[in-house]
Amino acid sequence: MNIAILNNAIFRRTALGLTAFFTALVTFLLEQPVLQWLSDRSTALSVVLFVLVLAMFASLLRRFLVITLCFSVGMFTFRGGLRVATAALPSLMRYTWGHALWESVLLLVGVMAIFAGLTETIQPNSVLARRVYFAAGGIFFLWQAFVLLFAYGSLRSVFYFVTGIAAVFAAAIAHQFEDGASEATDIPNYDSVQQKYDNAHKASLKAKEWHDTVAKPVDESGTTSEFRLSTRQQ
Repeated sequence: MNIAILNNAIFRRTALGLTAFFTALVTFLLEQPVLQWLSDRSTALSVVLFVLVLAMFASLLRRFLVITLCFSVGMFTFRGGLRVATAALPSLMRYTWGHALWESVLLLVGVMAIFAGLTETIQPNSVLARRVYFAAGGIFFLWQAFVLLFAYGSLRSVFYFVTGIAAVFAAAIAHQFEDGASEATDIPNYDSVQQKYDNAHKASLKAKEWHDTVAKPVDESGTTSEFRLSTRQQ
């Protein structure tokens, strides 16, 4: 493949976004077989989680995981929102407002997640993308806390509530998160590398060159011969 194409930022972002989208789509379509396969192989799940943790230390893989998770969450929450009408809601929420509110929350989270994935694809390490996907997580967990507390009176609502508050706080301070790795390190820029090599080579040759510097004779008084001759002519 042409090196110039690989160095093109638009090409790299598009390729990464499409790969993440199709990975999320495959995960969405094969949800049940994948869950069944993982449930029968607890060791495989541990290996997958370990690989995911390691991938967070690489800038390109981290961006890929973030975009994939955003698209996956968007797909699953959209499906959940569209199925609310036929879902068995808690007894205290089996009213028109309950279905409408539940559907609205899930669809909102889905829209925000997909928007965050697209934003991260177009503008890597975007503060807006961070705010949106953290806010989407905050809304989802706070909603789950409300349902567990209001409909079931479950103490698990405390965990969801704390997680939701933490996500909202992360969205508020998203501008303070710094990513030291730049996009330019994802794929090396061969033009800049060659330019640096050429400059270093020229500097090395210049240091080895012999320069013929002839000093003008200086008499005992410290004046040059040209100055002495001009003085005599006067």
